[in-house]
Amino acid sequence: MSVVSLAVFAAALAVAALATPAVRALARRYGLVVAPRADRWHTTRTALYGGVGIAAGVAAGLAALWLLLPAGTAWPRAATAIAASAGLLAVVGV
Repeated sequence: MSVVSLAVFAAALAVAALATPAVRALARRYGLVVAPRADRWHTTRTALYGGVGIAAGVAAGLAALWLLLPAGTAWPRAATAIAASAGLLAVVGV
């Protein structure tokens, strides 16, 4: 595994790990929670918008990749697929 791959992974992990609890706290603060119901598995109020923190991690990983790619290196097709998939999931999920 290359240094660039490890740096991209570390950036995505760090941002997701920090952003997800922050988004959860904001959701609880502003009442963006769902109450338990018979058709849900949770038994306590659950914060919404946790996926926003994960999407921030994906965005951070893609940004790190863009910044760390050596000059003249083509943008990886897999990165385009990841960006498009994450964007679609973010739009559908929100």
